[in-house]
Amino acid sequence: MGRTRGYDADEVLGRAMLTFWRQGYERTSVADLVDATGVARSVLYGEWGDKRGLLLAAIDAYLREVGRPTLMGLEAGGVAAIRSVFDAVAGQITADDAVSCLVLETALAVAPHDEVVAHKVRDALDEVRSRFLQALSSAVQGGTLPPTTDVQAHADHLAISFQALLIQGRTRPGADAVRRFVDLTLRPLELLETTCSPSR
Repeated sequence: MGRTRGYDADEVLGRAMLTFWRQGYERTSVADLVDATGVARSVLYGEWGDKRGLLLAAIDAYLREVGRPTLMGLEAGGVAAIRSVFDAVAGQITADDAVSCLVLETALAVAPHDEVVAHKVRDALDEVRSRFLQALSSAVQGGTLPPTTDVQAHADHLAISFQALLIQGRTRPGADAVRRFVDLTLRPLELLETTCSPSR
C-alpha cells in the first residue's frame, strides 16, 4: 500500500501562492516557503521540484482562485459587465491591504530571463484579452455596440489598461485617481454604446 500523505497539497500550494503574491518571487526564499506552508523543504521539492516549479504551480492556482473569478462577470457581455469588473479591481487596489497581481509581478521579475515562466505569463495575459474580446463581441451581437465597433482594438486597449490598473496595487494610488483612470478607459465604449440606445 502507498503511504498516505501527511499534508494537503492544495492547501500547501495555496499558502505558497499567497507568499509569492505578497512578497514576490525574488524576495521569497525557500525558508519563507517552508515557514508559510508548514511542510519540510524535502516535501516542497518532492511535490513541485524546486522553487521555480512551485511558482509555476502557484500561478496556476492564482489564475484558478483569483484571476478567473475576477473576470467571471465578463460572461454577461456588454459594456456594463466590463465596467463592473474594472470597478471591482479599482476597489481592490485601493484597499488598505492591497497587493499587486501575481502574474504581472512575475512578468516583471522572472519572465525576462525565464522562457517557461514567460510563456505561462503570456498565456495568462492572452486569456484576459480573449475574455474582453468575447464580452465586446457579445455586445455587438446583442446590438448594444455598433456593428462597426473595432472589437480587436478595444480588447487590446482594455487588456493593457487592466494590466496597468492591477499593477498599481503595489503603489497604493488614490481612489480619485483610479476612478478617473477607469472612467477615461471606458468612456470610448460607453459613448459608442449610446449610439445604439433607443432615442428618447
